[in-house]
Amino acid sequence: TLEISDFAPPSAVPIAVRFLDVDLGIGVIGGDILVSRASDETGVASYTAVWGTSRTELLQGEGEIGSVATSSSGDPLALVVPNGTAIPELASWIIVFASGPHG
Repeated sequence: TLEISDFAPPSAVPIAVRFLDVDLGIGVIGGDILVSRASDETGVASYTAVWGTSRTELLQGEGEIGSVATSSSGDPLALVVPNGTAIPELASWIIVFASGPHG
């Protein structure tokens, strides 16, 4: 038997993403990832930041950097990256995508 899960992630994308590293240490970052909300957030519960090896390729084996709920106030939304957050060896990008209530 096979359980069927009808999963449809949101198609929305943030309008813009900005980050300024305020942690001046080598190999570590800290600061706010600023996420400009999608123009239509239907089905979007949060925005999630992950490490990438390119603009479109996720760095496998690394967890989320963090996420921010769309229920938070403001635009842009601020996803806080604590000072001293280590940059994985192969990471060269921060990728932000919209997540629905089920991921």
